[in-house]
Amino acid sequence: MTECVSLVCSDDEDQYNQVQDLSGIVEGAETNQHHCSVCNKTFIRACNLYGHKKIHNKEKTFSCLICKKKFSHKYSLDAHERIHTGERPYSCSVCEKSFKQLSALKYHRLTHTDERPFSCSVCQKGFIHSGALNRHMMTHTGERPYSCSVCEKTFARKHNLDAHKRAHIDKAQAAVDLLKKTKNKMPTSWSISIQVYFYSTFKTTPADLSASHKSKK
Repeated sequence: MTECVSLVCSDDEDQYNQVQDLSGIVEGAETNQHHCSVCNKTFIRACNLYGHKKIHNKEKTFSCLICKKKFSHKYSLDAHERIHTGERPYSCSVCEKSFKQLSALKYHRLTHTDERPFSCSVCQKGFIHSGALNRHMMTHTGERPYSCSVCEKTFARKHNLDAHKRAHIDKAQAAVDLLKKTKNKMPTSWSISIQVYFYSTFKTTPADLSASHKSKK
């Protein structure tokens, strides 16, 4: 049985998958595999399965002293704290680029080689990790799993959805500012309609949205 080692990763499911992918690539597959009874995900080592199950149990016993965010694993907390400290302790021996996480360095090292262990079954394009392959497959399938709760527009990637949502917020803030300037001149029915629109769309009032917007500046 391969010795169980702690890998630096985060609670983010995509990055957790990448760490497990890399573990299999570097250390090789074993005949004894361990399956999660909740999502049927397979792990080479029992200790990795144990750590994975904490995601389903939502057991978070490690807390950041700075922002109070909680994590299921100590190594996840250590990786998170580097966001606050800016520490990048893992350096590439080829180009000297540094990283906050060991897993990121290991994937980076593959960019200096031609190794692409995950390949597309449609076009045979190769990728370093399964997350990149999964995102690429959406270009073939047309899948757009991220949906805007305001206008129901869909996106293939979450960061595109986040940018789209910010556009909604910016428009809403402009409406808040206009409402403040014209409140005394605006017919009561218009003002009520705007209030109803805000609550049904953003589950908040113009005043609360304005306060939230200011607190994030």
